[in-house]
Amino acid sequence: MADSIRLRAALALTLPLLLTVNAVAMLVAGRWWYSAVPGVMATGPFNLHFVADVGVAFLASALAIGLGTRLRSPLLALPGVSFLAGHAAVHLVLGMAHGFPRGAPLAVELGAVYLPAVTAVWMLRSILRLEALRALGRLAPSEVVIRVAEQRLGVTLEYLRVLASTSPATFAKVLQLSAVLDAAASGRAAAGRSHCASINLASIHLAALAATIHDDCGECVQIAVNRALADGVDPRYVRAVLDDRVHELPPPLADAVRFGRGVVASDPAADDVRQRLAAQHGTRMIAELAFAVAAARLHPALKRGLGLAQSCRATRIVMSDA
Repeated sequence: MADSIRLRAALALTLPLLLTVNAVAMLVAGRWWYSAVPGVMATGPFNLHFVADVGVAFLASALAIGLGTRLRSPLLALPGVSFLAGHAAVHLVLGMAHGFPRGAPLAVELGAVYLPAVTAVWMLRSILRLEALRALGRLAPSEVVIRVAEQRLGVTLEYLRVLASTSPATFAKVLQLSAVLDAAASGRAAAGRSHCASINLASIHLAALAATIHDDCGECVQIAVNRALADGVDPRYVRAVLDDRVHELPPPLADAVRFGRGVVASDPAADDVRQRLAAQHGTRMIAELAFAVAAARLHPALKRGLGLAQSCRATRIVMSDA
């Protein structure tokens, strides 16, 4: 990393300086430049106006790249980089069409045309990376975590921002608990792919979805929907739970939904469903379903406890895989 920074700093001085020297030679001693640089005479007769114009372009490129790297501004450096890259592209296309020079002219073209272009593009990418890191560094660690979670879950998590700002210690506890729940969900997904006969991922996801819907949290319902779809649950099953058409589900899935609803509502009928599921799938399935239902209630309960129930209003659920 340190070597990269030193190299970038050296190039930030060297490249604009070399471009400036070339530009001054073209502007002040255009005829000498034309005859001294190998390969230039082969491009056509000397034209003072044309040479001076190109010299101005090189000078502007040196200024833009020099200031852009100094100020770490990719937008400021972009015009200079664009000129060098376009200049190299023109030489490349003409070389492919009419043949590349040989000997000294080729060495000059490689060193004075292609190398500056590649160097300038690399420097621009470095500036962009630095700016991205600086922007990331300006964010609080909690904000970085929240943005990553929002990207992964597909929803906004404003209530977590409130929690992070009011009680960082509690926010850290929520993150730890969420990590445990996510690890358990990943374990279920892996087990479900290898032992689908003993662990039914669809049943677990639909039970959790039913529990979340009971707590009336549109944001959390969307998370439950996204997770179910990501684990390959049939979108038709998810939509049936959202639309309260449980009777259209296959019997084992319908029982899982009834189990989730019954547990969160303390419905005595959940006992009958539990016994039926245990008889069909074993007590391991009951444990998984109970854990999924309990985990599904964490964030809705947290939001209501914080007094943020207004952000838990019913929302339109997006079914991107339906």
